[in-house]
Amino acid sequence: MGRVPDTGPEVQDRQRLITKLQADLRRFQSIPKPRREAECADEGEQTCRALLRELGVKS
Repeated sequence: MGRVPDTGPEVQDRQRLITKLQADLRRFQSIPKPRREAECADEGEQTCRALLRELGVKS
């Protein structure tokens, strides 16, 4: 017999955070090179990747 997946509030919050971080990462990656420094895109991208890694998600 299989185990029922956990769908409690913590799991839902974690999934929402992962979805948001992945969207933010895509947004930072889409910023053109001339604007990356002004919008702190490199730092934002690194932060998103680090947080996703901590959550166990490959980015």
